Amino acid sequence: MGFGDQTPTVFLTNYLGCNIFDFLTEIKMGFGNQTPTVFLTNYLGCNIFDFLTEIKMGFGNQTTTVFLTNYLGCNIFDFLTEIKMGFGDQTPTVFLTNYLGCNIFDFLTEIKMGFGDQTPTVFFTNYYRNIVIRV
Repeated sequence: MGFGDQTPTVFLTNYLGCNIFDFLTEIKMGFGNQTPTVFLTNYLGCNIFDFLTEIKMGFGNQTTTVFLTNYLGCNIFDFLTEIKMGFGDQTPTVFLTNYLGCNIFDFLTEIKMGFGDQTPTVFFTNYYRNIVIRV
């Protein structure tokens, strides 16, 4: 369980189903000239390592909404609205469904449960299997 000895970059690349920098470059279109690290720090509201540690712990006693509000540094719906600016007419739900490869609420529910009996590899393989891998 958890992320083993992987670095956050390796983890995110593997589990997003595409290169993390390609993924963030697309998101960044809505956020000016920030680096991926600055983007993640600003929008997660904490260091990416702290964020991944918290996810690995299964959110503790926080609800998904409280967790996301704390770590995004803003209301989840405000965050998704800002992301949407970089993706034309897609709604945040469509955007996240496309990039996560599953419904956002299913995704958050599964993460909140700490992956159940699945290993992270199995969990993310199942949920990201429809992603087009960009090289």
